[in-house]
Amino acid sequence: MKFGFTSAPVGIDHQTDAEHYREAIDDCRFGFDLGYDSIWTLEHHFTPYYPTPDLMLYMAHLAAVCPGVDLGTCVLVLPWHNPLRLVEQIAMLSVISQGNLILGLGRGTAKYEFDRFNVNMAKTREMFAEAVQILQRGLAGEPFGFDGKHYQFPETLVRPIADAGKVTLLGAIGSVDSAEVMADLGLPLIHTS
Repeated sequence: MKFGFTSAPVGIDHQTDAEHYREAIDDCRFGFDLGYDSIWTLEHHFTPYYPTPDLMLYMAHLAAVCPGVDLGTCVLVLPWHNPLRLVEQIAMLSVISQGNLILGLGRGTAKYEFDRFNVNMAKTREMFAEAVQILQRGLAGEPFGFDGKHYQFPETLVRPIADAGKVTLLGAIGSVDSAEVMADLGLPLIHTS
C-alpha cells in the first residue's frame, strides 16, 4: 500500500502568497522525510482557493526538493491548456524527475476560471477528448500530426522524448456520463472529492 498527500499554497489570510508557497514546500519536505510515496497537486487560477496555476512548474520544484517522490495532479484541467505545449511539459518533467507522474485529467467545473480564460464550457467535452488524444500520442515518442475540431498542427515530434513508463494518465469523473467518456478514451478513473 502506498500513501500520499495533497499540497497547495493556502494558509492564514494575513500571510503573503510567497509565505503560503514556502509553507507548502516545507510541508512537502516534511511529508517526504516521513516516507510518504506521493505528493498530489491541484490546479486553480485567479482565486485564493488553492492558487496553483502552473502544476508543471510546481511539480518540477517538488521533484528537486523531494527526489524520487511520485507526483500527481487532481486534476489538470485540459481545456485551460494548449495540449501540445502541455505534453512537452509532461515529457520534460518525466525526464528530470526521479519519481513517477500520476496525472489526473479533467474537464473542469469552475465557471469563474473558464470565463477568465475565455473558454466556452459547453465545448469542453470535445476539447478534452482531443487533448487526451494529443497527450497520449505525444507521450509515445513518435512524430504525429493532429487535425481535430479544436486543435490542429502538422507532424511534430515532442522533445524531450518522454520517459513514458513513468507517466500514468487518469480520467477524473464526477458523474456516470464522465465515466463513460473516460472509458471511451481508455483512461483509468480517478475520483476526488
